[in-house]
Amino acid sequence: MSKSKQALKNSLYMYLRTGLQTIITLFSVRIVLSNLGVVDFGLYNTIGSIVVLCAFVTSALSNSTQRFISFELGRNDDESLSNVYYESVKLHKYLSLIIAAICEVIGLVFIFKYMNVDPNRRWEMALVLQLSIACFVYNIVLVPFRAVLTAYERFDWISILTIVEAVLKLVIAYLVGLFIYYRLIVYATLFLLITIIVFYSYRKCSRCYTRNYVRYSTLGKKQLMNMLSFSGWNFLGGLGQVLMNQFSNMIINVFCGPVVNAAQSIATQINSYVNKFTQDFISSIQPQIVKSFASKDNAYLDKVVFSGLKLSYFLIVAVSVPLAFNVELVLKLWLGEYPSFVPVFIRLLLVNSAVVAATGTISTLIESNGNIKWTQISYTIVMVLCTIISFVRLYSTHDPVWVYYSMILSSVLCLIIRVYFSCRFKLMKLDQYLKVLFFYLVPYTICYLLLFYALNTYIYVGEIYFVLASFALSLLFIPIYGYIVFLNNEERFFLKRIVQSKLFEKK
Repeated sequence: MSKSKQALKNSLYMYLRTGLQTIITLFSVRIVLSNLGVVDFGLYNTIGSIVVLCAFVTSALSNSTQRFISFELGRNDDESLSNVYYESVKLHKYLSLIIAAICEVIGLVFIFKYMNVDPNRRWEMALVLQLSIACFVYNIVLVPFRAVLTAYERFDWISILTIVEAVLKLVIAYLVGLFIYYRLIVYATLFLLITIIVFYSYRKCSRCYTRNYVRYSTLGKKQLMNMLSFSGWNFLGGLGQVLMNQFSNMIINVFCGPVVNAAQSIATQINSYVNKFTQDFISSIQPQIVKSFASKDNAYLDKVVFSGLKLSYFLIVAVSVPLAFNVELVLKLWLGEYPSFVPVFIRLLLVNSAVVAATGTISTLIESNGNIKWTQISYTIVMVLCTIISFVRLYSTHDPVWVYYSMILSSVLCLIIRVYFSCRFKLMKLDQYLKVLFFYLVPYTICYLLLFYALNTYIYVGEIYFVLASFALSLLFIPIYGYIVFLNNEERFFLKRIVQSKLFEKK
């Protein structure tokens, strides 16, 4: 199967997974909230947040491990590939124990000294903490197994396992309601059980590829330091993002109150579902970017980077614009009543997501090079400065939208940083990116916005009719504009070949 066709299949698998996972998760959250109650649900998320503060480590490690495994696959170096895999497994085991010890100390101190909870329930919170930390340890050790499946582009298996996990979480959401006492402990225990099942499932699937790996020797000092350095700088960038998000939550709470925090939480949740489609698309082509870089296939590398960039941006805007114009109705159908700031927060987050998507694959391109030190340092500096700006503006105006203005500014500056370092490392030419930006991304966004603005201004006759008209407009505009204007001749020819040869037909 050609690499282009494989990339398209990967994307379809991930989109199917994301759609089903989102629907199942929405049901699960409502059922868990109903069965646990508002208080216990809040307590579980409070305890879980102690671990979640360290969970960004998983993302940094996953990117790093996947990058090195994909890189060695691209080089066809079996010895280095085997050694990278075995050292990754060992490093993740050690790291999981270190982080578990840190979470243990911080969590217990928080529970017994600072947590706002009935003193008679502190032992219950401590037990939930242990179960949450166990989940986190399994998720850390799972990273190399998932990275193997990603590097070998088995997104069909990943999609199946993710959907099974979501279904199991829906099942335990119902099961918790069967218990009268200690529902919080029951829920945390069942959640750990699911984590263990998922862990062994990934390990079993990955062994289809790793069973023939032979540990030739330990990694050389230079290669081991490269892995640790890459993970460390990724960690720094993730830390900056987490600190920016957490500090934003805190200052909004201080200056605007918990109701605005609730609005922020709802907006973030909806935006995360929108982002998932673009993130899954980029994940599906990440291995091909790294492999192409490792094998020095520069022609295909340019093709997959810029075609992937255009398609990921095309998708995020295709979803974001109709949602932005229909957000009040969506919130009314989903929640009934909602805090007043939610619509404006969602619209600003969607703008931010579009800015991030405008350099989505370029981030992967920089990571494939392995030299990420100064990009991650630059990201962190930008995020810290923008967080300070949001604090100053909130302090003087008490207007929470400044948090999102600062976030958008941060994303724009990070976009400039990615383009600058990509050109500096000679991974792409500036005119290549500017051509894609001003000939494809900007005109597409302006046309789409103008169409919906005209629909909203001149044809609006009611909410339901507007939603139906929006849906019809999207179905007509997106395929026609995408095929005629957004795709170049090579991409149109490739799409024709895919349709004619039947995507899933085995050759």
